Amino acid sequence: MLSQIKNTIKDIENSKDYQDWHSKNKSSYLCSAFLISENINEINTGWQIDYYNPEDSKITSFIMIGNSLQIMPPEEVFQKEKTKIKELNLNDIKIDLNKAIETSKKLIKDKYKNENPDKIIVVLQVLEAILWNITYLTSTFNIINIKINAIDNEILADSLTSVMSFKQK
Repeated sequence: MLSQIKNTIKDIENSKDYQDWHSKNKSSYLCSAFLISENINEINTGWQIDYYNPEDSKITSFIMIGNSLQIMPPEEVFQKEKTKIKELNLNDIKIDLNKAIETSKKLIKDKYKNENPDKIIVVLQVLEAILWNITYLTSTFNIINIKINAIDNEILADSLTSVMSFKQK
């Protein structure tokens, strides 16, 4: 999967649209890769690649669909506390997504055995470390979130939350 992300980034960065955008956003840098899949056993949908601009604290997302590049308008960063988004260096990653998913599935089997994951959201990002931030939506409308270090495969955090807990009061 890491090679798929690298190939997507290469295709994006070689495109004229990206180069035009980057010429106007020179201080922007790679900050994350994002994926949603309806099937946790067959993750083959396209990656969204995000670039952070520290000058305006906004993220611009790029999505390759076949040979077509879609550029999303810059958006404010979604975060609890205002901090600078760290740059993602793919060369530092030692653990591929497939291995991280194996680790997350083992944790679910051991700790959340009554849950049946249906959908998966994956974010490769730098928070306290470079990590695979893997979120599963279960058939009982629970959310399992697991953060796995992308260098040593250590589980940094995990949680189970009901979707209903996000309901506005």
